[in-house]
Amino acid sequence: MKKYFPVLIFLMVFFVFLGAQVSFDLVHFKNPSFRGVEYQYYQDIFPKTSFRTIDGKKIFLSKVRAPLVILNFWASWCVPCLTELPSLVNLQNRFKNEELLVIGVNTDQEDQLKNILKIKKEYKLNFPIVADSSGEALSLFQVDAIPLTVLYFNGKVFEINQGSKEFDSPEMIKKIEDFLNQGV
Repeated sequence: MKKYFPVLIFLMVFFVFLGAQVSFDLVHFKNPSFRGVEYQYYQDIFPKTSFRTIDGKKIFLSKVRAPLVILNFWASWCVPCLTELPSLVNLQNRFKNEELLVIGVNTDQEDQLKNILKIKKEYKLNFPIVADSSGEALSLFQVDAIPLTVLYFNGKVFEINQGSKEFDSPEMIKKIEDFLNQGV
């Protein structure tokens, strides 16, 4: 029995860990009520949120005329963030400012303005950029990993995307056009 004791301890620890991981995944990723809480939180803060862009303009989300607002949290050192920036540029080019507004929230801490201007030039960013060096926006939106993108239609969250995404994909274009055409 003594020679099997370490194996039994290992198996017990392994299965406890496995059970905890499965429980966490079920509660946080598969449970629609958790997803609903996250969506509701983002909707609740939408009308109360404002940003100051790097060129000094103040954006009050409640006063944005475009029904579609895309908040994208990114950093200059984040490869997945940089990977998705061209698709956001394409999306902003495709739709009128009265239809869609992309807002980039940069989370760099060192040489932030220098890094933003470099990326803005290199990727030809055509949407407002917010410098969140204090982490205030990150905290408000409870961002724990980037890229994070929150997509709103008339102040209601219709999608939250964690990780890199092709925002100019045919599926996404169709989804946006459907929202704009039908007011869904």
